[in-house]
Order: sequence, then C-alpha cells, then structure tokens
Amino acid sequence: MSGVSESEKNRYNSNFEILQGEELKAEEVLKAIEVIKQNIVDLQIVSDKQLKIQIGKESNDELVKNLENFIEKSSSKTYNLQVEYDDETGLVNYMVLTMLEEKT
Repeated sequence: MSGVSESEKNRYNSNFEILQGEELKAEEVLKAIEVIKQNIVDLQIVSDKQLKIQIGKESNDELVKNLENFIEKSSSKTYNLQVEYDDETGLVNYMVLTMLEEKT
C-alpha cells in the first residue's frame, strides 16, 4: 500500500487500532478475530505466551480457524492485544496477542 494518503492510512489503521485492549477475555478476542479475519495472512509464535498475527490483504482461513480454536480452548485466560506498524509504510502489519498470567 505504498503511495497511500494520510487519511487512507488513518482509516486503514483505525480498523485495527480500535480492537486493541488489555486484559481482554477470550470472547472479546474472538470478536476481534471475527472483525479482522479477512486480513489474517499468517501467524508467528513468538513465545509460549505470545502470537503475532500478520495483517494483509489475503486471508488464510485455516490459520483463522486454528487461532479461534486455540482461544476457545483457553477460554479462561485473559489477553492483551496490540498493533505493530510497518516502519516504511506506517500501516498496521501485525496484531500482537499476549496471554496473561493468571492472577492468584
């Protein structure tokens, strides 16, 4: 998306920025995935507590289903969901999903 105007970039990024949050319940994360599933192109496992969801134009339905299944199986967990931007374009290119430690 090179050559996009500032307003186009802001409009695109806001689609993902609005989904950010801390201490989100599994249901909230599943709703966010539903909103962005047409833009999920890849998943990267950063650690046993963190996934990077690559954002793009093409969707990978199998990855979306695997991600949804993972969240459903961990329904008692809470998560942080943040965006990362491409350094060159300034567009959102990743959503970072971090599983939080359970509070005791």
